Amino acid sequence: MKIKNIIRQFALVLIFLVSIGASAQLEKSTGTRITDNMAEKTLNETAILDLDSSTKGFYMPRMNTAQRDQLAAKLLVEKANGNENTGLAIYNTTNDCIEYWHASTAKWRSLCGSLPPAKFDFVDGCGNNNIDPSGNIKVDGAPFPSWQQGMAFDPLQHTISIRVYVSQIGTYTAMADSGNGYFFSAEGQFQSEGNYTIVLRGMGAPKNGYDQAGTGKKGDKLKFTFNNVASAKCTDGIDFNVIPAFLRFTIKKADYIALGKYYVGKEASEADGNKVELDLNIGVIGTARVTAKNEALGLGFVGEKTFEQDGAQKMTLTPMSGSLAPKLNDLDSYELTLEANVKPADMASTINGAKVKVTIEKTEIAIDHTKVDFGKEPLYQGTALNNKHIITVPVKVIGSGKANLKLRNAEGVEFEAKNVVFNKLDNPNQTQNITFRAVENQKLMPNTTTSDFTMSGDGARFLIKDSAIIKFNLEKKPVAYTIDCNNITSNRRTVIWDKPIGDTYHIIVPVDVTVAGEYELNTTIGVQDMWFSTTVDGKKAEFKSTGKQNAILYPKNKNIVPKEKGEKQTGITNADGNSETLCDATFKIKVGYPDLNVLVLIDNVYNGQHYMGDFLTSQNRFGETGELVETGVVNITRGVVTSSPYDYAKPEYVTARKKIADDIKAKKYNLIISEMALTLMMGLDTPIAAALEDYITVQKGWFIGVNSNFEANTTYFEAMKREIGTARFVSEGTWKVDHQFATANMFKKLAIVDLKLTRYYHNDLADKPRGFQKNSDRFTFKDVYTLDNSRSILWVTSIGVPDITGTNFEALVNLTTDKPNEALAMIHKEYNWILYTNFDHGNNRGMFSNMDFVDYNAKNKIKSPWFGSDGKPTFNNIKRQTAEHLSNLLKTVVNKMMNE
Repeated sequence: MKIKNIIRQFALVLIFLVSIGASAQLEKSTGTRITDNMAEKTLNETAILDLDSSTKGFYMPRMNTAQRDQLAAKLLVEKANGNENTGLAIYNTTNDCIEYWHASTAKWRSLCGSLPPAKFDFVDGCGNNNIDPSGNIKVDGAPFPSWQQGMAFDPLQHTISIRVYVSQIGTYTAMADSGNGYFFSAEGQFQSEGNYTIVLRGMGAPKNGYDQAGTGKKGDKLKFTFNNVASAKCTDGIDFNVIPAFLRFTIKKADYIALGKYYVGKEASEADGNKVELDLNIGVIGTARVTAKNEALGLGFVGEKTFEQDGAQKMTLTPMSGSLAPKLNDLDSYELTLEANVKPADMASTINGAKVKVTIEKTEIAIDHTKVDFGKEPLYQGTALNNKHIITVPVKVIGSGKANLKLRNAEGVEFEAKNVVFNKLDNPNQTQNITFRAVENQKLMPNTTTSDFTMSGDGARFLIKDSAIIKFNLEKKPVAYTIDCNNITSNRRTVIWDKPIGDTYHIIVPVDVTVAGEYELNTTIGVQDMWFSTTVDGKKAEFKSTGKQNAILYPKNKNIVPKEKGEKQTGITNADGNSETLCDATFKIKVGYPDLNVLVLIDNVYNGQHYMGDFLTSQNRFGETGELVETGVVNITRGVVTSSPYDYAKPEYVTARKKIADDIKAKKYNLIISEMALTLMMGLDTPIAAALEDYITVQKGWFIGVNSNFEANTTYFEAMKREIGTARFVSEGTWKVDHQFATANMFKKLAIVDLKLTRYYHNDLADKPRGFQKNSDRFTFKDVYTLDNSRSILWVTSIGVPDITGTNFEALVNLTTDKPNEALAMIHKEYNWILYTNFDHGNNRGMFSNMDFVDYNAKNKIKSPWFGSDGKPTFNNIKRQTAEHLSNLLKTVVNKMMNE
């Protein structure tokens, strides 16, 4: 009691000391409270300090034993000076204990006990002078000390006395363990250092005995531990002999059955009637110990009984500690191995062929169908399972065990629960939840409202009582898709102005469908009363398959006539319940024709002969009668370059070429025209050629390359064929190195395989018809635009005509009907790229500035002679024919651009 009072006193002092300097204090008149909970609390008047926390402790001074002893030396000096230092406490990290200074005895005391754990060992090893067994039995021929197999130790009689040296006072536990069912132990305190004799008292009984007459093992090795630490001076221990029991008996030969019921994982107990009853015939009396166990099964029985008379007697084996719960039940029965406490040589005659068998109840469950939890992830018709599908099935465990379970329907859709352990519960009505996870095998649920899943287990003795079928309710999965919000487009760029919209315009929404089905998309804003929807005449659209595809929004009212030119944004929303389809992107609907943004590439050397811009902006355009093609604003940009090697590197042309390339890459134009071969072949550089290639192949823009004379035309295609041009146009210096005929290389890459040139003279054409049209899915030219076939219109000496066989071009205009692949005008088979040959340096004027021929009568073509009285071609007739043909070509191109 005195020690306890001291402990209480020093604890209060400790707490008071820790409180000094603490934060978050609530001052009270009766003391101090330190807390991490700022709620008000009344401080008890009997407490000077209140440490209030449910999540934190407090630290006191921490030091090891050596540091503590240095502090003790100071305390002894102060004690000599009259200062007792009562109440001083520390935490000793060496022995993991709180210690306080006991001033009256001038010693450290421990709260782990009156003393800390002692340090001690044998005085000088494990010789006979340090170890003295007593109480051993006297057996003739058996060495000292000896005990008998199966004979229990008496703690008062069977002892071992040992001599030890104590180097540190404190509490102690000493033990000598045999590993054969018995041990010796003692505990207490050492109050001072020095030599001690400790008496270790025996407990238990030897399980195994040894033949003392043989040459093998005769006993056990006892090893000593002091305070759970192995002795350092007696590492090998000492030998104790164990002689076999005198008992002689046999088990009646029979097949014994373990009584009671046994379940996997459930501990057997004598109280539940789990036991084995054996019939024995005792020949020599004594204490018999019999075991029946199966290590793999995890079940064992043991019985021990002292027989004081011989003859037939019974022995009961009860469940063995450590082997109570069976692990297996896949066999109908398991055999237990019998062993007895007899000599190994006598074991077979003692067991006498007797066998013990035990039956472990089969694994049996019953499904509670009323409480099946089908999880949060919906089960849809016609779809596969995913990793979110989790089903929980409650079952009553009739017979415990283990199994891998499956839930499977007729379509092969599966759930599985692996390594399930079924526990036999005391309450037979209590259920155990089994969690099944989806098997992602891509099998589809049936397109029905329900599906029957059958539960099965892989155990050989696994049984589901009553029904093993669980009925799943299946929902019809709603359509699921995502919209590519950045690529919403329309079939044409604008809605036609001042005409009923009809079927001319619809919105194209790219989607990625994950679940097919009916869907509905609508515009959110009416543009001049025009609303668009995927639902037509009350019938919803339907995705027939999954994957990337387009949803088409058609006009709800095809009779709407937009009257105002302009543009307005609208959003896209869905009416099919699929929130994943929505996006923040808007779509711009434009009414009227698109703007025509044209880049005309012209050459400074021949600048006066280029009239394309004038033609595109003139009032009379795109037709022999001045017929107009509706467009938006027409913006003409003249891109002036130079084909002169002397001007090529001048800053103004370097800057101009860079701006041309940048504007093309920035998608500024939807029509690009180059009027001369020199412009393309000698005026452009590699950056412009790369931008043109992107414009043609990626942007899908329209490009017309116009050549203005025959000789240049021939060189133009020769340059394409040779990739870098002919020597006649190459000069030394920067231009040659920088230029390298970039556009020729681009043409070679995209269009020309092996271009062959044919040179015709006008006399060769006198009697050959020349058609200037080639109807195709892209173009249809009117007959009025064909040249008169009665006479050659050529007035210069020759023309170079490429053979487009083997190229990616097809003829728009051919020279003769019998040679359709020799083209004066051609269009690329894949891209919007036209190459065209005019007839003279000056004949552009016939199209661009001489529109006085627009009243030309197609029915009276012969009225104006092709040649004058001097036999030379009439220049105005040539201009007129060129104007008519180019007018038709541009009208067709612009019509297509405005209506795409």
